[in-house]
Amino acid sequence: MENIQKYFQENPRIFGIVLIIFGLIIFITNKLNAKLFFETNKNTYNLNKLDGWINIFGKRVGKIIGYIMSIGIIISGIVFIILWK
Repeated sequence: MENIQKYFQENPRIFGIVLIIFGLIIFITNKLNAKLFFETNKNTYNLNKLDGWINIFGKRVGKIIGYIMSIGIIISGIVFIILWK
Protein backbone atom coordinates (compact mmCIF):
# COMPACT_ATOMS: atom_id res chain seq x y z
CA MET A 1 0.00 0.00 0.00
CA GLU A 2 2.88 2.37 0.71
CA ASN A 3 4.27 1.68 -2.76
CA ILE A 4 0.99 2.76 -4.35
CA GLN A 5 0.83 5.89 -2.20
CA LYS A 6 4.43 6.75 -3.11
CA TYR A 7 3.73 6.18 -6.81
CA PHE A 8 0.69 8.48 -6.78
CA GLN A 9 2.65 11.15 -4.91
CA GLU A 10 5.40 11.04 -7.52
CA ASN A 11 2.97 10.86 -10.49
CA PRO A 12 -0.28 12.58 -9.44
CA ARG A 13 -1.73 12.74 -12.96
CA ILE A 14 -2.10 8.96 -12.92
CA PHE A 15 -5.02 9.45 -10.52
CA GLY A 16 -6.90 11.28 -13.28
CA ILE A 17 -6.20 8.42 -15.68
CA VAL A 18 -7.50 5.94 -13.10
CA LEU A 19 -10.70 8.00 -12.78
CA ILE A 20 -11.15 8.03 -16.56
CA ILE A 21 -10.65 4.27 -16.80
CA PHE A 22 -13.10 3.68 -13.92
CA GLY A 23 -15.68 5.91 -15.62
CA LEU A 24 -15.24 4.07 -18.92
CA ILE A 25 -15.72 0.70 -17.20
CA ILE A 26 -18.97 1.93 -15.63
CA PHE A 27 -20.11 3.36 -18.99
CA ILE A 28 -19.38 0.12 -20.88
CA THR A 29 -21.02 -2.14 -18.29
CA ASN A 30 -24.04 0.15 -18.33
CA LYS A 31 -24.17 -0.01 -22.14
CA LEU A 32 -23.94 -3.83 -22.13
CA ASN A 33 -26.69 -4.23 -19.48
CA ALA A 34 -24.29 -6.04 -17.16
CA LYS A 35 -25.78 -8.05 -14.33
CA LEU A 36 -23.43 -6.20 -12.03
CA PHE A 37 -25.71 -3.15 -12.23
CA PHE A 38 -29.10 -4.39 -13.32
CA GLU A 39 -29.73 -7.61 -11.41
CA THR A 40 -31.79 -6.32 -8.49
CA ASN A 41 -33.00 -7.59 -5.15
CA LYS A 42 -36.78 -7.01 -5.16
CA ASN A 43 -36.94 -6.74 -1.36
CA THR A 44 -34.75 -3.67 -0.84
CA TYR A 45 -35.33 -0.06 -1.78
CA ASN A 46 -32.06 1.54 -0.71
CA LEU A 47 -31.70 4.76 -2.69
CA ASN A 48 -27.99 4.94 -1.85
CA LYS A 49 -27.45 2.13 -4.35
CA LEU A 50 -28.39 1.82 -8.01
CA ASP A 51 -30.38 -1.26 -7.01
CA GLY A 52 -32.93 0.86 -5.15
CA TRP A 53 -33.33 3.31 -8.03
CA ILE A 54 -34.01 0.45 -10.43
CA ASN A 55 -36.60 -1.11 -8.10
CA ILE A 56 -38.49 2.15 -7.67
CA PHE A 57 -38.19 3.86 -11.06
CA GLY A 58 -37.27 1.06 -13.44
CA LYS A 59 -34.30 0.01 -15.52
CA ARG A 60 -34.43 3.05 -17.79
CA VAL A 61 -33.87 5.51 -14.94
CA GLY A 62 -31.14 3.25 -13.56
CA LYS A 63 -29.36 3.36 -16.92
CA ILE A 64 -29.66 7.15 -17.09
CA ILE A 65 -28.21 7.50 -13.58
CA GLY A 66 -25.40 5.10 -14.52
CA TYR A 67 -24.57 7.13 -17.63
CA ILE A 68 -24.61 10.42 -15.71
CA MET A 69 -22.41 8.94 -12.99
CA SER A 70 -19.88 7.53 -15.49
CA ILE A 71 -19.70 10.75 -17.50
CA GLY A 72 -19.22 12.73 -14.28
CA ILE A 73 -16.33 10.48 -13.23
CA ILE A 74 -14.72 10.76 -16.68
CA ILE A 75 -15.04 14.56 -16.67
CA SER A 76 -13.58 14.79 -13.17
CA GLY A 77 -10.61 12.69 -14.32
CA ILE A 78 -10.03 14.95 -17.31
CA VAL A 79 -10.29 18.08 -15.14
CA PHE A 80 -7.85 16.56 -12.64
CA ILE A 81 -5.32 15.91 -15.39
CA ILE A 82 -5.71 19.38 -16.91
CA LEU A 83 -5.58 21.35 -13.66
CA TRP A 84 -2.77 19.43 -11.97
CA LYS A 85 0.54 21.25 -12.24
